[in-house]
Amino acid sequence: MKNCILFILLLVFFCSSLFAQVKIGAPGAPVSSAVLELSSTDKGLLIPQMTNAERDLIVSPATGLMIYQTDNTAGFYYYSGTKWYSFSPASDIALPLYKYQSEQSATLLSLTNTSDKGVEGAIQGISDSKDDNATAITGILSSNSPGAFSSAIRGINNGTGSTGIGVWGSQAGGGWGVYASSNSGSGLYATSVSGPAGSFFINTNTNASNAIEATTNGLGGAGNFSNTNSSNTNANVFKVSTNGSGNNLNSQLGNASFFTVNNTLSVGAAVRAEIDSKWGNYGAAAVIGIAKGTGGYAGYFHADNPASTSAALTAVSEGTGDGVAAFAANSGDALEGRVSGTGSGIYAWVPTNGLGRAARFNIYNENNTNNVLSATTVGLGDAGNFFVNNTNGTSAAVRGEINSQYSNYGTAAIMGISSGTGGSAGYFEISNASSPRPTLHAVNNGTGEAVVASATGSGNCFEASNYGTGYALYGWLPTTSNGKVCRLYNINSSNTNVVLSVESRSSGNLAIFKSGSPSPLNVARIDATGKIFANGGFQASGADVAEYFEVEGAKVNYETGDVLVISQTSNRKIEKSSSAYSSLVAGVYATKPGLTLTENNSTDGDFETLVPMGVLGVIPTKVCTEGGEIKRGDILVTSSISGVAMKADISKVLSWQIIGKALEEYSDKGIKKINVLVNVK
Repeated sequence: MKNCILFILLLVFFCSSLFAQVKIGAPGAPVSSAVLELSSTDKGLLIPQMTNAERDLIVSPATGLMIYQTDNTAGFYYYSGTKWYSFSPASDIALPLYKYQSEQSATLLSLTNTSDKGVEGAIQGISDSKDDNATAITGILSSNSPGAFSSAIRGINNGTGSTGIGVWGSQAGGGWGVYASSNSGSGLYATSVSGPAGSFFINTNTNASNAIEATTNGLGGAGNFSNTNSSNTNANVFKVSTNGSGNNLNSQLGNASFFTVNNTLSVGAAVRAEIDSKWGNYGAAAVIGIAKGTGGYAGYFHADNPASTSAALTAVSEGTGDGVAAFAANSGDALEGRVSGTGSGIYAWVPTNGLGRAARFNIYNENNTNNVLSATTVGLGDAGNFFVNNTNGTSAAVRGEINSQYSNYGTAAIMGISSGTGGSAGYFEISNASSPRPTLHAVNNGTGEAVVASATGSGNCFEASNYGTGYALYGWLPTTSNGKVCRLYNINSSNTNVVLSVESRSSGNLAIFKSGSPSPLNVARIDATGKIFANGGFQASGADVAEYFEVEGAKVNYETGDVLVISQTSNRKIEKSSSAYSSLVAGVYATKPGLTLTENNSTDGDFETLVPMGVLGVIPTKVCTEGGEIKRGDILVTSSISGVAMKADISKVLSWQIIGKALEEYSDKGIKKINVLVNVK
């Protein structure tokens, strides 16, 4: 090809001025077939040299005109009559091509289509064969040990656009556009400097086939995706996305991905994800699901076979972390369990070899006022049921503990509230008839009460009922205690209700009092009629015996110490004395009677209008010196001053006029109370 170019050049260059054979550079005639012969052993032929821009400034270049271009793609160029073409040093072509061999290290055959029009390639292979494994173009590397990244056929696209293709494969039927096969390596290997290594696209919206399908009949995986760059923190190893709207009727369709193990005997997983990281960040997970919209789940697991006994989701941690960690940053629930059948919304259990808890609930925010655990039911069952099913167990079914400095009613280890018109805030029952244990056991190791009951309405603070033979209410002190068995008191000074009310609807005793150790004996009792029996008698802080009477006039006109006489205008009434030596004298308005008698029943209530008149005992009594100075032991009778006693004249006093004897002396003028031993006859 070089010789051909040389002769064409000489012919064009000299044909216009030379018409005979010429030989330059050596003596002798030129070869007979040459118009011009150049001969030299140390020089060559130099044709015009110019740049690409200078070449394009040649006016009306002649067909066959030749130059040497010094820039861009340097080399010899000739003008075809319409366009400049290059003679490349690697453009040698030897014909015929069949079984042509060469030991060159450069490209043996290079075909260039310099046209910027059309879709035809630089080389095209066409075969009309109908045999199996027929090829239009075959590339073979005959070496048994070719170098790395050697290829039998290589496609290069120097375009910088985003739609170029290095190798194009097309199939008009149902076969494969590109078929790749390897004995032990990868059947298909793709790499990219900055774009995707592989891109699969179906451009027909009615095509229901898969954009990519990987199948294996061997022992390996159908697909393997790896990121070997440890500093790659941006790209996903495997990303699947869809713009479809899903399929409500068939959850196997319309998904971004679908994985299935179609073998009823398989113990493998449809999807298995594994991570080997030392970090416990929320993003460092074998599987992470994110729902970015206002609907949809970040994860959904469904065991849709009604006969299946397996869990829809099983989470196992072999380390010290949690099997499941659920987190809600907004107002939603971190974990929601819902059941439409007869099972449990949430079921937690510890196997026979486990030592952990079935469940634990914590709030670590000190300002959070919500409940740690809330259980609600609108059904007829219990909101919660706790059961220790171990006859040798010593633990509680429910244990509440609080560590607080406050003693508000809501600050409690266990709190029960009944918000309806029925139901108890707390109910405790021992269902085993053989159990000797208490139904409710309250212990206080501090200084407060073991049990506090409060009623803000008309109900009772504490009600105890007994359907057996024991006591409805039983209090006792152990041998090591110095406390009180029972204390009842009313701290409201305006509360006029009784502190203790004992009622019996039988003929049995209202109360029995026992004392003694080790076998206590009865020392006092109150029978059903209200009669009191006391082995040791009665000891009262008052020093007299009195009886309640109505008075003439208003009670406010009377005061303690007044001498009282029998009324002559009304039955069973008394009034202040008003004359000396009255035979109607009955007693003295008692200040603090030790024993008060009455004809009324104890439940008849109000004694506010009655006066306790002392008839026996030591009573502070109003006295004067109308009858003379009073000495200890003097007999006292009524004076002419209303409600006041005086010293009696022993010579004229009658026994039924005597009030009693003075226990103190009095010699001053006016009226004063002194102690008198009252003993009205």
